[in-house]
Amino acid sequence: MLKAIKKIDWLVVAAFTITMIILTIILAFGGYAPFGNHSLAGMDANIQYLDFFAYLKDVLAGKNSVAYTLSNTLGGSALSLVAYYLTSPLNLLIIFFKKTQLVAFFTLLVVLKLSLASATMAYFLIHRFRTLKPLFTILLSISYGLMQYNIAQSNNIMWLDGVYLLPLMLLVVYQVASASSHWYKLAIVVAVSLIFNWYTGILNCLFSAFWLSLELVMVKRNSKEFITAVINYAGGMLIGIGLSAFLFLPNLYALVHGSRSEFDRSLLGLGFIGNPFELFNRLVIFSVSDPSHTALYCGSFALLGVGSFFLSPEISKRIRYVILMASVVVILGLYWKPLYLLFSLFKSVESYWSRYSYLAIFFVLFVAAIFYSKWPILKRPIQTLMFGGMGTALIILVTTWGESFRSGIITVGFLGLEASMLALSKRQRMIPYTVLLLLLTLELGLNAEKLFSIYTVGAQSATQYARYMKYEARQIKSIKQDKDNYRILQTANRTTRKQTELTANYNEALAFNYWSLAGYSSNQSAAQLNLLEKLGYRSEGGRITVVNGPILGTNSLLGVKYFLVGKLADTTGLKLLDRPMVGSKKVYLNPSALPMAFTSQSDLRNLKLGDNPFKNQNLIFKQLTNSQNSLYKSLPYTTARSDHRAVYNVATLNQDNPVYGNLKWQASDPKAQLFVNGKLVTPYTTWLSPSVFNIPTLSNHTKVELKGMESNQSIVPQFYQLNLATLTNATRQIKENSGVKKLKVKAGNIKVIANGKTNNDNLYLSIPTDAAWQAFNNGEPVKVESWIGGLVMIKLHKGENDLILKYRLPMRTMGAVVSLTSLAFFIITYARGIRDGRHV
Repeated sequence: MLKAIKKIDWLVVAAFTITMIILTIILAFGGYAPFGNHSLAGMDANIQYLDFFAYLKDVLAGKNSVAYTLSNTLGGSALSLVAYYLTSPLNLLIIFFKKTQLVAFFTLLVVLKLSLASATMAYFLIHRFRTLKPLFTILLSISYGLMQYNIAQSNNIMWLDGVYLLPLMLLVVYQVASASSHWYKLAIVVAVSLIFNWYTGILNCLFSAFWLSLELVMVKRNSKEFITAVINYAGGMLIGIGLSAFLFLPNLYALVHGSRSEFDRSLLGLGFIGNPFELFNRLVIFSVSDPSHTALYCGSFALLGVGSFFLSPEISKRIRYVILMASVVVILGLYWKPLYLLFSLFKSVESYWSRYSYLAIFFVLFVAAIFYSKWPILKRPIQTLMFGGMGTALIILVTTWGESFRSGIITVGFLGLEASMLALSKRQRMIPYTVLLLLLTLELGLNAEKLFSIYTVGAQSATQYARYMKYEARQIKSIKQDKDNYRILQTANRTTRKQTELTANYNEALAFNYWSLAGYSSNQSAAQLNLLEKLGYRSEGGRITVVNGPILGTNSLLGVKYFLVGKLADTTGLKLLDRPMVGSKKVYLNPSALPMAFTSQSDLRNLKLGDNPFKNQNLIFKQLTNSQNSLYKSLPYTTARSDHRAVYNVATLNQDNPVYGNLKWQASDPKAQLFVNGKLVTPYTTWLSPSVFNIPTLSNHTKVELKGMESNQSIVPQFYQLNLATLTNATRQIKENSGVKKLKVKAGNIKVIANGKTNNDNLYLSIPTDAAWQAFNNGEPVKVESWIGGLVMIKLHKGENDLILKYRLPMRTMGAVVSLTSLAFFIITYARGIRDGRHV
């Protein structure tokens, strides 16, 4: 194995280099950073991943933590976030980039991962097909590196690690099927794949089981050899999973206990998610995937090889039959609900289709490689190419007739030219081979350039990004001169262009290392989302907290001391500070913010919250102050409904206190818009729209309109006005009665010194409760309890309480033990194999 590693084939280097050159040319001429101002970081890369990379940079610098951070929603372990988005070793290159340069860093990652995909594909082809010509190896390798999936999913940069690791895993599976003694290689590549990105790691492992079956049938093993190969495969797979357990098990625990852990039953059934026969019209250039169609484009050279494969007499009928049956399985995997559900990991996929189509494209290239490996021994190569090419062209033209016919014509044109060069190469190699390489390079380059432009629409320019990162960091730094413990909430962010636009950018607390209420990642805490929803901030899809405006009762309760407020946002009850601005975004102080730790004799353990966020806030503050004074007063209103419009005339108490509305809807209404006194406030009742909204108090009568409703659904209106004096008095009373003398929070370790006036005092923290917390009072273990359904509460005793809370990552020890045990077993077993001469 060491000899194989040391002997790097020049074809691997060539495939890597050619792919890198092609991408560099495309990106340079397209003006993408660092060559220009455009950004490859579109869609979720712009919304989420750039902020995650900024967070990773802080983690590597020791400024933030993976084990526990308060920068993600209300706080918690960031392990599931890191395990899904950030564990690729290539991410370590971020140490050479500033936060203002992350757009260029993202470009580098895309280029490196796609070039690595070409390199590992070349390595696979070299060792799987000994008779495959070097040029064909290069052509098929760059077809893999620049396939449709890689360009379309370049926004989802974390999935591309699975793409370049797949050829290595399947090569080892082939070796296990052929010789059965390569289990140790399988263990290594499985572990690496699961560590680099568990999502594509699982997809690769699932596909490898199918691949083992395919290879065992193709190499014709007897029953004993078959059983031995299966046992070695299973052993290598289990050891590989065990080696990754230090990360995989804690992450699995977090996923099972996360907001999206429920099995999605919507995909149960034996039907199809689309028409499998329509797959053929997505084999052409410029193809994109959608919910019912999967694009498998990887260049005309591969299509020509697949078409010719089934007509080549040099390939046995048995192999052609096996590949035909395997093709049916691959297509069913894309369209048949049971297999689609399996490869979607039992979750409904609502975007970025198709997330595992790289597996099918690999199969397409594999079939093409079988044909091209027979090229030297073909008796009638021109005839085979002619019939294979004509049949493929006919299928393309017939299936693309209509909307994608132009793409079909272009693909057939390239296919014909490449087939001609192949035919001419039988007489003279150099010129036809050179032209063939240039043709495929041009074809794949045109496709990449087009898809990059499609999938980067809306991406923030590199200069805009750098400017925002620079000035936002300066603004946050000015706030952090206050060394107290507090949260920061903002009403505008990096992607905000107009205050009336919706946003999904809720990870700037991670990017700039402050504590907030907002967060957007694939695995959130269900308890936190539920609590925030009951306090007025709705969640979306089990992964987004829609936190983009003040709700002062909630904000004060949760320790939001500072607001970053854009234009048009209501600032009643807040105090403007003389701090640096970012665009129109100014810094405001919330004078009523509670500390993040306080004591009270009130017992809120059994307090049940309902569906009205204003009543919930009233109930909490009444309990904490032992008072009957309500923060919010319900406002009278009249209602007028029509088919597409609802009008509410609200009578406010005065103009000096904030007024809030909340129209509880039953179903999404994408075209509905909310107006207050004739001015658009926000799109409403749709994806990413808030629930509670602010109502400017220009007079004692306010008109709230919901326009553009397509449904006649029932809406429950809630209109309330906050009494700032009551809020101020309540928070002052809580602060004055609190016995907390010291609070120190750092990376999952919390130290609190509090004075208990009686044995009935309780410590309340605005930090989420979690089974991972361990608490000690004066050195003795104490129970961590919960108040209002999600925050930490601890019973105190009379006198001084010296409390320490430690966050211990669930399954961390178990994962480490399993990994170490697997490693020991691996080393011992491998050493015995070396001694017995089984491993070379």
